[in-house]
Amino acid sequence: MQKKKEDNLKTVAYEYLKRELLTCAILPGESISEKDVMDHLSMGRTPVREALILLQNEQLVLMYPRSGTIAKPITREHVRDLFSLRKIIEPAVAIQSLGNLDPLALREYDRHLKDICDAGSSVPLLQFHTDDIAFHEYLVRCSGNQKIIDVCRPLFLEGLRLGMYGSAQSDQYSREETYRQHHAITEALLQENTQKISDRFIEHLNSAQIHALEMIAALDS
Repeated sequence: MQKKKEDNLKTVAYEYLKRELLTCAILPGESISEKDVMDHLSMGRTPVREALILLQNEQLVLMYPRSGTIAKPITREHVRDLFSLRKIIEPAVAIQSLGNLDPLALREYDRHLKDICDAGSSVPLLQFHTDDIAFHEYLVRCSGNQKIIDVCRPLFLEGLRLGMYGSAQSDQYSREETYRQHHAITEALLQENTQKISDRFIEHLNSAQIHALEMIAALDS
């Protein structure tokens, strides 16, 4: 019973901190006070520390012995490395997984993201970015390769955080642009046109990378 209670507390701390990190309520590079979290959630240090270790494994925080914990910073190098890796992995995985894709599932992801775009600001940005990433996660899951899935999980979480941070810093972010790019990827997948799949993925990821770099440049100026 005690172990179950401890696990429940860890889950509460983990879900709270993860949401704060992904929505950028805790900003990139910001220090995370374990005591503040303990006080806010009315719990002890152990579940908070265990939650932070899980988040470090997901590459959302950096923990330094005797120096504390910070939300993982967002830098030009970080953005470059993130998108360079995604541009290598995602088009190749999608092409290799063509035989495993469900056309109805692809249409459903496409329709759902369009509905969110059409709803405008009545749908929170977190929901939009979560659904954006869900599409990418689905394509990787269709590979059936657990190692690829495990590699991509932190990349997608970081992509979600980056999208939320960029949206909070600038009013130039366009849901419609993201949907248009997703729709183009979906159509290429349904046509099983490998060149178009690769081109549409690169277009989409380059666009996201440019938005991220412009955001960093604006913050640095």
